Amino acid sequence: MAKFEVRGIGDVISAFESIANIPSSVMKEILNAQADVVTAAQQRAAPRNMGTLSASIKKKSPRITYDGGYIMVAPEGIHHSNKSGRSRYRNRGGRSRGETRNAEVAFIHEYGAPGRNIPGQQWMLRANNNCEAATTAAGEKEFIDWLASRGL
Repeated sequence: MAKFEVRGIGDVISAFESIANIPSSVMKEILNAQADVVTAAQQRAAPRNMGTLSASIKKKSPRITYDGGYIMVAPEGIHHSNKSGRSRYRNRGGRSRGETRNAEVAFIHEYGAPGRNIPGQQWMLRANNNCEAATTAAGEKEFIDWLASRGL
């Protein structure tokens, strides 16, 4: 018959409790490290013929929720038209002629607009899938650094 014997279980329980109660500041560091990786991957994958779309991809502020946290990574700002003042994107939301949000342009190039002969490229999905391992590694590194600082 097998026998299971443990000494110092109180230390193990204490270590697990401290891991379960990660401070929000550490969670934000982990999220920021992961968002940096995703932001860089999306900027590299953005369609090159779209001018400032790549540079407009930014991470937002971390949000901590009751069951974890997240950071939005998305294009910001206005995508200005060409020199003629005409944009191939539909103007919505009261913006001046020739201006469309970068988020709308990114959406159109992600999923396509068949009526306007713009094929979907799935560039954001590919970028997110390609950086999955690097994103996990960046978050894991921050977590391990925090554990090491606590002597765990």
